[in-house]
Amino acid sequence: WVLAKNVLLQVDDAATSQAILKAWLAQLASEGVGDGCKLRILLLERHADDGSGWWAELRKRESLDSAGAGDLIGNERPQVLPRLSAVEDRRALLADAMRLAAPLLEPPVPIGEPPLSGEDVWFDNRLSQSRPETAPLFLVMAGVHAARHGAPAALALGQDDLLNEMTRIETARLERFANTSGFFDNGKLLKHLVATVTLQQGCALPDLPALVVQEMAAMNYSAPFDEKTVAEYVRNCLAVTDRRVQPMRPDMIGEAFAMTLSG
Repeated sequence: WVLAKNVLLQVDDAATSQAILKAWLAQLASEGVGDGCKLRILLLERHADDGSGWWAELRKRESLDSAGAGDLIGNERPQVLPRLSAVEDRRALLADAMRLAAPLLEPPVPIGEPPLSGEDVWFDNRLSQSRPETAPLFLVMAGVHAARHGAPAALALGQDDLLNEMTRIETARLERFANTSGFFDNGKLLKHLVATVTLQQGCALPDLPALVVQEMAAMNYSAPFDEKTVAEYVRNCLAVTDRRVQPMRPDMIGEAFAMTLSG
């Protein structure tokens, strides 16, 4: 832990890494960091509660005889970020989402921009309203839709419409991947396996082939590849961190995706 310079570590979706963080912070608490440089750790999560959940578990004392994560955290408390209330901040986030989404869509589209302030009175008014759809996550979803259909059309959509659109895009992505990988089932198996991994909040890489076998048996389904090859394709569909295939994120899109398959 001897650092050559000051370090800031940012951990997103901290709740999913709670067990790793607890062990890591306990080691830091007992061993410390070398003199001369500072280490700062920023944990990001949608919710954190002192009384229950991942944050309370992280701070819980496991032993009176040795230092733990709680000793390192001390009196620190979760800081709730303010809402993204400034209209120009919302417009900038929407523009960034449109710029990043445009080349990733199938087919890609030219990069567009939301209307400038004063160009569209309805759009400005819609963007200024305190609605769930102007929260950062939904603005990013709106930006993905806006990349192809324009920002005013995207802001006209409600929460359910935005979730349905993101789910449709993810479903189409998996279907294209399956069809170009030789499955010839329009993604039926891959979509089912992605939903399974999502519903169980991820899967360790060594356990993935066994999961494939179990789910194919439950579906009475056969694939043109063995379970290890199918598992590798599933791995390529989702993010992998710490030798673990992660669920489809953000979680509300993953849940909506799973529900479309079950329905």
